[in-house]
Amino acid sequence: MAVEEHLNSIEIIAPPKPPPPPRLESPFNTKSLGDLIEHSKSQPKPKKLIGGLVYLHEQTMLFSPTGLGKSLLAFQIALCACTGEDLNLGNGVVLENEVGKVNTLLFDFELSNSQLIERMGNLVPPDNLYISKIERGKILEGSPEYIFKLLRQEAEDVNARFIIVDNISKIGSDLEKGDSAKKFMSPLWDLARHEGYTILVIAHTAKMDKRFPITADSLGGSSKLGQLADALIGINEVNSREGGMVYIKQIKTRNNAKLYGKNNVICTQIKEAENGFVRHFCYKTCHEDLALSDYKISEQNLGDKIHALASQLYYGSFNKAASEVNISNSTLKQRANALKEKHYDVYKNITKMNQEQLMNQIKLHSPKTE
Repeated sequence: MAVEEHLNSIEIIAPPKPPPPPRLESPFNTKSLGDLIEHSKSQPKPKKLIGGLVYLHEQTMLFSPTGLGKSLLAFQIALCACTGEDLNLGNGVVLENEVGKVNTLLFDFELSNSQLIERMGNLVPPDNLYISKIERGKILEGSPEYIFKLLRQEAEDVNARFIIVDNISKIGSDLEKGDSAKKFMSPLWDLARHEGYTILVIAHTAKMDKRFPITADSLGGSSKLGQLADALIGINEVNSREGGMVYIKQIKTRNNAKLYGKNNVICTQIKEAENGFVRHFCYKTCHEDLALSDYKISEQNLGDKIHALASQLYYGSFNKAASEVNISNSTLKQRANALKEKHYDVYKNITKMNQEQLMNQIKLHSPKTE
């Protein structure tokens, strides 16, 4: 008994606890689901500056192969931001401006003054759209951080809160490396998130085959450029008999669904308006595969096959479609079946279209004669 009491009276001393390891610098922000929902509710709803393409206080990258009208689209965006108007591309595609008038500064490293004036036609320029060019004989040089400080300084001078840079090659070099991409994107984030600017940067693509879909991987430079951007807009060539036909595609957005993603790209033709202003006009929306295959296949009656299937789906049956489009039931059925057998990808994409998209296909491919 005495031995047991002695053992019970012995104080057991535990070894001291080691200090916790120092915390690593972490990119994560962890919250409970409830806290995350409440925090999101307390935040103001993101405002559209140009539909779902450009949101207020975000940085967006617009890119395409050379000569497909990315500078034209950026200029149309700039005009609508300045005037507070929606960007009406035509054919029912209207990109809403929820913000109103925003002073805009376009850094134009591409066009000469005479080229810019020629594109404007008789359009009256808004007072709050500013164009900044490098003075003749001077060079823009320095780190991306330094150059963005210069851009902000110019924007502050004219009280502009929307900055468009045409194009990235004049600011960033060696952007195929991840570290350089981070150094380029970091000041963009600072301007957008901490200083209340909205940024649109025009970029180039890596060498790509325009017969294939445009994706984030098509953006020139490091993949981190696309990963760190709030939004990505791509422009690629429509495979058509006519020149100046392209499609605009939402590749990435942080807000809502991609209304104009691969299932519903905006096909436009670049031409002069009545006032002489050169711009993008929408002539249809469709699946990206259809934009790429409009005339890619050397089969002259592919359009007839697309028209037949779209008519059957739109009107609900071959019988009803035949009376509406004045083509025999058997001919429509034969064409639709041929499309399914020979061009299944095109066939499948058409079957996913809504009524408005189907009617666009019927109008676009309507045969002049049976």
